[in-house]
Amino acid sequence: MINKIVRKSMNKKKGLLASIIVLLVISSLLVGQSHFVYDTMGKNYQQMKTEANVEDFRIYTLPVDADQFAEIYADDVLAEFEAEFDVRLEVEETASIKADEGRSFTIVKYDEDAQIDKLILEDGSFPDAENEIMIQTQAAEQSNLKIGDKLDIGGEDYTVSGIGYIVEYITPIDMMSGIITPNFEKYMPVIMSESGFDNLDEDIENLSFSTLYKGKFATYEKDFLKRQDLYEQMIEYNPLEVPVLDDYGMPQISATGEMVTEEMNRFMYVMDLDFNMPISSVENEVKSSQTMFTFLSLVLSVITIFLATILVNSVFKSQRREMGIMKAEGVSIPKLGFGFAFYMLVVIIIGFTVGALLSTVTAEMMRGIYAETFMLKDYLITNDTVKLVVIQLAKVGVVMILAIYFLSIRKNLNTPTLHLVKNINSEKAPKHNVGKMFKRLSFVRKYQFNLLLRNFSKTVLLTFAVVVSSLLLLLGALMYDSVHNMMDNIFGTTFNYEYVVQYSQNNIINEGDVDNGFISTEAKIVSVPRADELEEPLTGEETVTFEAYDFDNNSTVNLTNVDGEKIDNNYDGVIASSGFLKNYNLKIGDKITVENPFKADAEVELEIVEETSDYFLPYVYMPLDLFQSTFNIRDNMINAYYSTDKLTETEKDKIMDKDAGAIVFEMMDMEEMMGDNMYILNLTIIIIAILAAIIAFVALYSISSVIIESNSKTISVMKVLGYSSKEVRTMTIGIYKWLVIGIYVISIPGLEKTIQTIVKVAMADADFAIPINLNYSLSLMGLGVILVVYLIASSLTYRKIEHIKLSESLKADE
Repeated sequence: MINKIVRKSMNKKKGLLASIIVLLVISSLLVGQSHFVYDTMGKNYQQMKTEANVEDFRIYTLPVDADQFAEIYADDVLAEFEAEFDVRLEVEETASIKADEGRSFTIVKYDEDAQIDKLILEDGSFPDAENEIMIQTQAAEQSNLKIGDKLDIGGEDYTVSGIGYIVEYITPIDMMSGIITPNFEKYMPVIMSESGFDNLDEDIENLSFSTLYKGKFATYEKDFLKRQDLYEQMIEYNPLEVPVLDDYGMPQISATGEMVTEEMNRFMYVMDLDFNMPISSVENEVKSSQTMFTFLSLVLSVITIFLATILVNSVFKSQRREMGIMKAEGVSIPKLGFGFAFYMLVVIIIGFTVGALLSTVTAEMMRGIYAETFMLKDYLITNDTVKLVVIQLAKVGVVMILAIYFLSIRKNLNTPTLHLVKNINSEKAPKHNVGKMFKRLSFVRKYQFNLLLRNFSKTVLLTFAVVVSSLLLLLGALMYDSVHNMMDNIFGTTFNYEYVVQYSQNNIINEGDVDNGFISTEAKIVSVPRADELEEPLTGEETVTFEAYDFDNNSTVNLTNVDGEKIDNNYDGVIASSGFLKNYNLKIGDKITVENPFKADAEVELEIVEETSDYFLPYVYMPLDLFQSTFNIRDNMINAYYSTDKLTETEKDKIMDKDAGAIVFEMMDMEEMMGDNMYILNLTIIIIAILAAIIAFVALYSISSVIIESNSKTISVMKVLGYSSKEVRTMTIGIYKWLVIGIYVISIPGLEKTIQTIVKVAMADADFAIPINLNYSLSLMGLGVILVVYLIASSLTYRKIEHIKLSESLKADE
């Protein structure tokens, strides 16, 4: 009996039921996405890291020839090193070669006994014969290569014996703290057999070799600062005594006839791969995306719970007498409540099932995007993942049904039986009467404010839903504008070039046939004023990167101050980025002390004379001539060049002839490499906007529908008095338009400050600061979305007003 009553009453609330089901579908869709996509991605990466025994750190060695290498890095020295730091080291030999048509290769020597950074084979076999190689899966796909195909490397044909994952290239390259996907059409990492690598012709044009050590902790240190201390000790371990050379390249001899020597570290530097390895970038992306999806699902669940309580309250109000009669006849409260709870449970199951099934489809779409961008190996939705999603949804469903039961069902059933039978509404009336408080208000305004007070809980829920929608829309606008503004600044306004060449040699060289050159070098910060006021004290390991340009004659770098004025060579001091000043609590006029990177045990004091709105925290800028005189280096010493001219193949070859290890960045290449990531960003913003619109629509439509239905008799009386349906709509739900606009506008400064704080905390250890700029044109577009949603919702509820009959006013209160 109770089930029939509940079902009959619930079926009359189809609009509200549909709204609840939509929210349930979206909420479960987000849960499914979180696990089917991001959780699976995280496990996939963790599995690959485990299978490959990914290195914890990497030690770069001094650039020496083979004979010196065998002497400097002798087995006994390495054995002592491993014992000292409780680590394991394995050598990795690599070669790089610049081929024709702008294609380059990084060749890694295959070691079948390697235990660190082991290869993951997907198809074929590991390279064994002299002419065999293994290539990256994505490289094979982009280059349309398969097992048995041949690849020309340095004039020799090599057969592809295997396809799989080379750990170092398992994820995108982390460059300028942004994820950039390698273009495997131009860049090919390959694993070559030992015999093939050893027999590479050293006379091959543009071929260079390098050696490094992969390191793995026996007991992994999770504390970053402790690891940094270990790395400092590693660098200083067992230094060498090397002769000091004169201007002619000969060893210097002292007055007493002894050779002059200086102490030099065996290793150049250590890279901590927990922070620097590209795989961490993807893991962070997975974690942040999963957190966002989980949070949105939680918010939607909360909105759904309160919307369901409104539905149950509405049904109870229409069936109060029946509930009272049943209670009077001895039907227990749990039994009465079971009908409502069971119906809501069915609704929750239907919504979650539909959402979970849809999530499997959308997960495949997202998998395709991420698989290409983040270079995942193929993964499938397993039974374990499905079970996890079902368990998660079951937990949420139980919480939701319990919340609905205690917030609404139990509360209503505990109403005294006599009140139920006589249909007496025991709810408290508003404490204040707007009509008495605001005598000068028109009847319409008095009615609207009284309506808000009578439906206070519904108004609060609607406000919460609109706040969430507004924040999502503003967040999308903020993400779009901030990221695109940063990209335009880096690749457009500030840096205007076709290519930049950075030489790998330690000796800085001069090149006369390019537009403009610059020096870039890193130095430790020794002291800053008011260091005791910093959020975290200096550790002595802080560094700053100097970039020095000829600003007057530079057509490729348009560095401006915070007022947008172009910076020239008239500045007699350091030009610091806004991020740098904030990071070290500095202002114009302060002086910082740094080590002279070109002279041992020497310090230089520099005054900050200008601020530039730059996004890179550790960077400061100086005019080129001032930099050279300050640090006492030779004139015209340049280590990198910008040019506005397009780089030809002849020019590329000329550069590589001089320095095979030079790095050439082309503007178009970088824009293309950022394309996939900008696509994901834009897609995310569109999804956020759609989600925000759905949340706003569901809340506006469902709550305004309940308000109309609960005031049907009053609306009928208003019609009798001559008010048109449009006037009634203005009086009943018209005030929500101003509520929506007000909430959205108020959200703008609050969101901007909140996001700025979150980004500041999140990017505390990063090398750049994301500019949090909210484009007000995009913000107005978001407001337009909210208003369109409001108009659609109010139009649908307007139809409900038209369907209310005049005879409704003649019905006596039951």
